[in-house]
Amino acid sequence: MVAGLALLRNPELLLETPLALLVVGLAGDSLSLFVHDHFPKTYIDAVEIDPSMLEVASRWFGFFQSDWMKVHIADGLDYITSLAGREGRPRYNVVMFDVDSKDPTLGMSCPPAAFVDQPFLQKVKSILTPEGAPGWLSR
Repeated sequence: MVAGLALLRNPELLLETPLALLVVGLAGDSLSLFVHDHFPKTYIDAVEIDPSMLEVASRWFGFFQSDWMKVHIADGLDYITSLAGREGRPRYNVVMFDVDSKDPTLGMSCPPAAFVDQPFLQKVKSILTPEGAPGWLSR
């Protein structure tokens, strides 16, 4: 997924270019920390449905919120739907989904089917900059 950043226009400028990244799914937050360590001008919004994951990430993985990293406790589907419906909505260069389904009967685990539904993907597109790209982390 991180390699997908190279798909942005002028990937050689990534180290110097401020990027806005939305990560849906916090877990231990190694993804956001990796991105920030390698692309230090990146501003990251993370959305996590389970507030205990923020506690785990902070207590056991050294995660902390800062000027460059904000966590929003919300359902990722609802959060993006809310952003897409706003006037003057935020615009992200990249949206990454680090989410899976805990229901083995669904067949598809990552991302859950609701995240690849056409109307939802239209909402994702509406919060991306024109050269932005969505990404998924396969488990």
